[in-house]
Amino acid sequence: MGPKAKINKLLKQFPEFAQQFPEIPSLLYKALDNAQQRKLALLREHIDSHQRNTLWAMIAAATLISLAVWFQ
Repeated sequence: MGPKAKINKLLKQFPEFAQQFPEIPSLLYKALDNAQQRKLALLREHIDSHQRNTLWAMIAAATLISLAVWFQ
């Protein structure tokens, strides 16, 4: 398909595109909002994972300290 054919095809589809132009800002907003929500969800998962690891590290440290004091 040559350049002229592509231009003609685009011109034939232009009325359909023109009808959808008013929806573009809201579609962009939704896409950006969805991307932000996914990013926040991943960040929450990351924070939760690190929080669990920190909790287990604190429990292990408290256990070791308690054992060290007990057997001193």
